[in-house]
This record gives sequence, structure tokens and C-alpha cells, in this order.
Amino acid sequence: MHHPQIPAFDYPLLAALVELEEGTRLLANLACVAPEEAAIGMPVELFFEKTDPELTLPFFRPPRPPRRDTTLGPAEVRVGDVLAPCPVPLTPTLIVAGAIATRDFTEVHHDAAIAKAQGTPDIFMNIMSTNALVTRYAGDWAGPDARIVRLRTRLGVPNFPGDTMVLRGRVERVEGARVEVAVRGANRLGMHADARVELELPAGGGGSQR
Repeated sequence: MHHPQIPAFDYPLLAALVELEEGTRLLANLACVAPEEAAIGMPVELFFEKTDPELTLPFFRPPRPPRRDTTLGPAEVRVGDVLAPCPVPLTPTLIVAGAIATRDFTEVHHDAAIAKAQGTPDIFMNIMSTNALVTRYAGDWAGPDARIVRLRTRLGVPNFPGDTMVLRGRVERVEGARVEVAVRGANRLGMHADARVELELPAGGGGSQR
């Protein structure tokens, strides 16, 4: 949908007919997915979004890709392989817990009043939390025995609570057991993170399992 445009939504708007596990069908907005990524039969999960002070609506989005049980081998990876998109709901708990876990006690990551006094609309995620989400995304795709050997991240717009960051990835380079994955995380404001994750896969081939 492109028209009519309502300020509460982003366009183009994906309207999807969703069948619940109980058999009920309903028409709802499909979020956190590009139009070309939407497909009949794709699994989705429910979430609710406050579109204005008086209206909360049901939305659907792709679920987080499952963590791989077996590890990819170098022969299983090709340049151009695309990782499944991964939506990350940006909750205050995630942002504050990430700052605490990384021992970053800067007030703008946990105190909304101080963050607003410094000119931002709310608390925002620190870069170490962003790096953790990026590396987990790449590691979940590669498998438990893959080893992350290098990470480069360039930050863009902040991650504020109440939004969703969608991670997307693509294999950019394969050299022996070394694989480089480009990972980008975007929210409603634009590109939050542009990262390159270099992984080392088991040289003996795929299929190792934990």
C-alpha cells in the first residue's frame, strides 16, 4: 500500500493476510521486512505497537532466525549468500541491561531525564551492546564452532527504546576457512550499524555439532 498515507505508519505499507496457529485469519500490517522479502508461507510473530496516544494495533514481523545447531563448513558458504533478517525489539530493559553488562555506566544509557537534558529524546544503546547483537547474529548463522576473529562497526543513528532494529547480512568474502559477513542494522531513523564480521569456520568441513 502506498496511498492514502497516514502519519502513524511507514510507507510502502505491507498489508498481510495472516493465519494464526488456531486457524483464525486476520489482515494486519507486516513490519520489519522489505517488500521483496515478503513471501506467502513465511512464519511471522505477533507484536503490538502504539501508533498514537490512543491507539495500539497488532502487527506481525518475521521471528528471530533460529540459532544453528551444526556449524557451517567453508564449502557450504558462497559469496552472495544472504542471512535471514533478524528483528531486535529495542526495549528499555535491553538497552539498560546491555550497558550494565558491558560496565558502561554513562547516564545517557540508563537515565531518561539526563539523556533528554543532553538533547536526545530518550536513553539509547551503547556501541558494545550493538557489537554484541551483531556478533551473535553472525555467530547464530555460522554455528557454535565458528570463531569470530575480527569485527569492524561504524555507527549511524541511535537505537532508542520503542523501536525495532532489523539486522540483515550478506557474505562478502570467502578465503579458505575465513568468511567475512557484512551486517547492517537499521531502525526507523535509518542505518544504526554498518559492520563487517570476520569468522573462522572449522577447516574439516561442516556438520560439527554441540
